[in-house]
Amino acid sequence: MPDKLTRVDHFAERAKIGEIIAEIRLDKRMTQDELAERSGLSRSSLIAIEKGRANFTIDAILDIANGLGVSVDLIFLKAFFSGKALKIDARTSEKIVKELMVLLMKHIE
Repeated sequence: MPDKLTRVDHFAERAKIGEIIAEIRLDKRMTQDELAERSGLSRSSLIAIEKGRANFTIDAILDIANGLGVSVDLIFLKAFFSGKALKIDARTSEKIVKELMVLLMKHIE
Protein backbone atom coordinates (compact mmCIF):
# COMPACT_ATOMS: atom_id res chain seq x y z
CA MET A 1 0.00 0.00 0.00
CA PRO A 2 1.52 3.37 -0.97
CA ASP A 3 2.19 5.99 1.70
CA LYS A 4 0.24 8.62 -0.21
CA LEU A 5 -3.25 7.99 -1.48
CA THR A 6 -3.80 7.84 -5.22
CA ARG A 7 -4.37 11.31 -6.63
CA VAL A 8 -6.84 12.09 -9.38
CA ASP A 9 -4.57 14.20 -11.57
CA HIS A 10 -6.27 14.33 -14.92
CA PHE A 11 -8.15 17.57 -15.53
CA ALA A 12 -11.29 16.00 -17.06
CA GLU A 13 -11.72 13.59 -14.16
CA ARG A 14 -11.09 16.31 -11.57
CA ALA A 15 -13.53 18.65 -13.29
CA LYS A 16 -16.27 16.00 -13.52
CA ILE A 17 -15.96 15.02 -9.86
CA GLY A 18 -15.93 18.71 -8.90
CA GLU A 19 -19.10 19.33 -10.93
CA ILE A 20 -20.83 16.43 -9.19
CA ILE A 21 -19.82 17.71 -5.75
CA ALA A 22 -21.15 21.19 -6.59
CA GLU A 23 -24.37 19.68 -8.00
CA ILE A 24 -25.01 17.63 -4.85
CA ARG A 25 -24.16 20.61 -2.64
CA LEU A 26 -26.60 22.84 -4.51
CA ASP A 27 -29.30 20.14 -4.46
CA LYS A 28 -28.94 20.14 -0.68
CA ARG A 29 -29.13 23.96 -0.65
CA MET A 30 -25.77 24.14 1.04
CA THR A 31 -23.27 26.97 0.61
CA GLN A 32 -19.59 26.41 -0.05
CA ASP A 33 -18.87 27.82 3.41
CA GLU A 34 -21.22 25.28 5.02
CA LEU A 35 -19.74 22.34 3.13
CA ALA A 36 -16.18 23.49 3.82
CA GLU A 37 -16.94 23.66 7.53
CA ARG A 38 -18.73 20.28 7.56
CA SER A 39 -15.97 18.57 5.60
CA GLY A 40 -13.03 20.15 7.41
CA LEU A 41 -11.63 21.71 4.23
CA SER A 42 -10.89 25.35 3.63
CA ARG A 43 -13.36 27.20 1.43
CA SER A 44 -10.62 27.90 -1.10
CA SER A 45 -9.74 24.18 -1.31
CA LEU A 46 -13.39 23.27 -1.81
CA ILE A 47 -13.80 25.88 -4.55
CA ALA A 48 -10.66 24.59 -6.30
CA ILE A 49 -12.00 21.01 -6.13
CA GLU A 50 -15.45 22.02 -7.42
CA LYS A 51 -13.85 23.88 -10.33
CA GLY A 52 -11.48 21.00 -11.16
CA ARG A 53 -8.42 23.10 -10.40
CA ALA A 54 -7.00 21.04 -7.53
CA ASN A 55 -5.60 17.56 -7.20
CA PHE A 56 -7.24 15.75 -4.31
CA THR A 57 -6.97 12.51 -2.40
CA ILE A 58 -9.63 9.93 -1.72
CA ASP A 59 -9.56 11.19 1.89
CA ALA A 60 -10.68 14.63 0.69
CA ILE A 61 -13.55 13.08 -1.28
CA LEU A 62 -14.56 11.00 1.76
CA ASP A 63 -14.54 14.16 3.90
CA ILE A 64 -16.64 16.01 1.33
CA ALA A 65 -19.06 13.08 1.01
CA ASN A 66 -19.43 13.02 4.81
CA GLY A 67 -20.01 16.78 4.80
CA LEU A 68 -22.71 16.34 2.17
CA GLY A 69 -24.26 13.43 4.04
CA VAL A 70 -23.83 11.07 1.09
CA SER A 71 -21.68 8.04 0.35
CA VAL A 72 -18.53 8.48 -1.70
CA ASP A 73 -20.06 5.88 -4.04
CA LEU A 74 -22.74 8.37 -5.00
CA ILE A 75 -20.17 10.92 -6.16
CA PHE A 76 -18.32 8.41 -8.33
CA LEU A 77 -21.49 6.76 -9.66
CA LYS A 78 -22.97 10.13 -10.62
CA ALA A 79 -19.72 10.97 -12.41
CA PHE A 80 -19.71 7.61 -14.18
CA PHE A 81 -23.34 7.72 -15.27
CA SER A 82 -23.37 11.40 -16.19
CA GLY A 83 -22.52 10.67 -19.81
CA LYS A 84 -18.97 11.82 -19.25
CA ALA A 85 -17.65 8.65 -17.67
CA LEU A 86 -14.36 8.85 -15.83
CA LYS A 87 -11.49 7.55 -17.90
CA ILE A 88 -9.45 5.67 -15.31
CA ASP A 89 -7.28 2.76 -16.35
CA ALA A 90 -7.68 -0.63 -14.67
CA ARG A 91 -4.52 -0.27 -12.56
CA THR A 92 -5.59 3.09 -11.16
CA SER A 93 -9.13 1.85 -10.62
CA GLU A 94 -7.84 -1.14 -8.67
CA LYS A 95 -5.66 1.13 -6.50
CA ILE A 96 -8.58 3.43 -5.77
CA VAL A 97 -10.86 0.52 -4.85
CA LYS A 98 -8.20 -0.94 -2.52
CA GLU A 99 -7.65 2.43 -0.85
CA LEU A 100 -11.38 2.97 -0.44
CA MET A 101 -11.74 -0.45 1.17
CA VAL A 102 -8.92 0.31 3.65
CA LEU A 103 -10.45 3.68 4.51
CA LEU A 104 -13.94 2.27 4.83
CA MET A 105 -12.70 -0.52 7.09
CA LYS A 106 -11.05 2.10 9.33
CA HIS A 107 -14.36 3.93 9.61
CA ILE A 108 -16.21 0.71 10.48
CA GLU A 109 -13.80 -0.31 13.25
